[in-house]
Amino acid sequence: MRGAVLLLCFSASLSLGCQTVSVNPLASDNVIEFDEGLLGVWITADPETGREEYRTLITASGKGYRLQVQGQPAHTEAKLVRLGDTRILDMTYAEKPDEPAHHFFLIQGIGDSRTIACLDLQKIQQIVKEKEPTLALAKPNDRWAFTHLDWSTEQLQGFFSRHGEAAFIDSEYRESMKRLPADKK
Repeated sequence: MRGAVLLLCFSASLSLGCQTVSVNPLASDNVIEFDEGLLGVWITADPETGREEYRTLITASGKGYRLQVQGQPAHTEAKLVRLGDTRILDMTYAEKPDEPAHHFFLIQGIGDSRTIACLDLQKIQQIVKEKEPTLALAKPNDRWAFTHLDWSTEQLQGFFSRHGEAAFIDSEYRESMKRLPADKK
């Protein structure tokens, strides 16, 4: 079930585990890269049963990607950002361009096997408290029902350049994805 929650989040469904969003993008032209290795059909499986949970099609879209979960009507747009050795997908709801909610996902691995991880609000709060006292998390308000990041793109890039992987969920909770061979799609 963990895979279902994370992949839904990854595919633009807001889950309790991945509610930390940013008002501003992480992506800007100077840090965007395109990895053709992300294109294709990706699956996640339940770690206990091995049963396929979700299938996501990732295609090229401009300088980024379009993600579509099989059986879901909505899709997301994403750009891959590289900050040092850290690669992060900056994802937005394609159907809601007037609602600037950016979801950030750490992406690791190469080839046909990758892992993804969503932000960990508690870790971000701890980093801000101990190492980034000039930054603050925005509190819930009339527009945003939960704590969120309202930092500028430059501040976001600085934060993730300095703290990278430390701001995301622990490795034992990250989700593995496998790309299907072309003849299995």
